[in-house]
Amino acid sequence: MATIYKIHPGIGIARLGNSPEDFCISPEKPAALPIDCDAGGNPLLAPDGLSEVTITKFKDAEGRIKRQAARFQIYVYDDESPEGRPLKLGDPVSGGGNQGFLVDVQWRVYLANKKATWYEFAQLDGEHGYAKDHPRRNANITASEARQRLIIDPGPRNRGLHAEAHGPLRPRRWRRLRTDLPARAQAVLDRYPGRAEDGRRGPPAGARRPRGIRARSSTTNSASRGSTPTPTTTAGSTTRRTDR
Repeated sequence: MATIYKIHPGIGIARLGNSPEDFCISPEKPAALPIDCDAGGNPLLAPDGLSEVTITKFKDAEGRIKRQAARFQIYVYDDESPEGRPLKLGDPVSGGGNQGFLVDVQWRVYLANKKATWYEFAQLDGEHGYAKDHPRRNANITASEARQRLIIDPGPRNRGLHAEAHGPLRPRRWRRLRTDLPARAQAVLDRYPGRAEDGRRGPPAGARRPRGIRARSSTTNSASRGSTPTPTTTAGSTTRRTDR
């Protein structure tokens, strides 16, 4: 079979917390607890060296709630693993006319907080879509340019194992994107977009500030235009990139 690469999970949910440093990885199985990890986002393993340890406490030593990070991984589907397996550094990769071994993955991640322009919360309303006349948040702000200013959008960021995050804007606190995990081709998002210091004016007067977002990996979702990886391979002494 032809080799196929996919990002999992398709939608990763990250959760807010008021602990400034402590975090864990959001559950990736039904009815499971979050996964415990170290300060670099590496999951802690059980004595068998294979099973990932789940957390026992949702709060840090000072009683503050831990943040829950969204973890994305690249899976490969081929003759060896038709049901898929996590892609690891050093694995053979092919695609786009290239052939070699994986040495790096370039992730492009776009997070934005659009809650201040979204629909008003009303219990189960919206579970199957919103009616056209459902009220919007900050409905008193009607000008198109003013409503655009309600959105916190620091722009996309690129990151690989050998490159720092960068992008067209410089947010006050760009939330961390961790890709320095040694074994798997994965990325961990453990914080959220803050206010961008790019010369734009802040939210219009009278606007209610958003308090949180959901982080998604879907490339079609403008609230978080997912993680687009570019595997980088080596073939002889030449470094090449393969298409996903």
